[in-house]
Amino acid sequence: MIKSYAKTYKALAVKNSSIKEAEVSVACEKAVELFVNNKHLVSILATPNLLEELSLGFLVCEGVVNSPEDIISIDVEDSRIMAMIKEQSKPASSHQDIRIACDTIFERQVILDSVKYLESEAYYSTRGTHAACIVNKQGECKKRLADVGRHNAIDKVVGYALHEHLDLCNHFLISTGRQSASMVLKAVRAGIPLIVTNTAPLDSGIDAADQYNICLVCFAEPDYMLITTHPERIKI
Repeated sequence: MIKSYAKTYKALAVKNSSIKEAEVSVACEKAVELFVNNKHLVSILATPNLLEELSLGFLVCEGVVNSPEDIISIDVEDSRIMAMIKEQSKPASSHQDIRIACDTIFERQVILDSVKYLESEAYYSTRGTHAACIVNKQGECKKRLADVGRHNAIDKVVGYALHEHLDLCNHFLISTGRQSASMVLKAVRAGIPLIVTNTAPLDSGIDAADQYNICLVCFAEPDYMLITTHPERIKI
């Protein structure tokens, strides 16, 4: 084990007529069991680290709770997570009744400069992980986290941000994953007004971002971005 996210394996590297022994770093995944109020909620295939951040982000981003204040405790033992939450007087917010209300405007150059934050040691060492970052409107990367799953990477970094009590209205999310509706709704529930990805959107992601007042930027590079929804959130 070289890192919590990778293991080293021996292999044969074959190229044209060349055959040689090699060592490769391979991303790890493990089934994580999340219990809420002593009831099994979900099994998550994830990189087996930062499980408290993963569960905090999951509970908020999936609408299990309305806010971190609804979580009483999170206890992690190996791959078993026990979360205790307040009994909800009303169901946690569904995607029908949530909308990003803040009016933060982000600078184009800050967004373009932030693409570099998606470069992670975990990816270059394994080629098997996704990254997600929380960046403030001044362009400072507050946290970058990686996971084998693109959803998990977002849950972990949002969980970190919530734990640190960051004002997410003044931050944006960067992700290496394709943006579907389920990805966009994570940002909506967390209160993040802007998502940036260096890859493609899906139609459901664009539709959700448009409906819930999220600015969605795709195919981001240091000199290019494709703004698919709510361009008024970016000072172009």
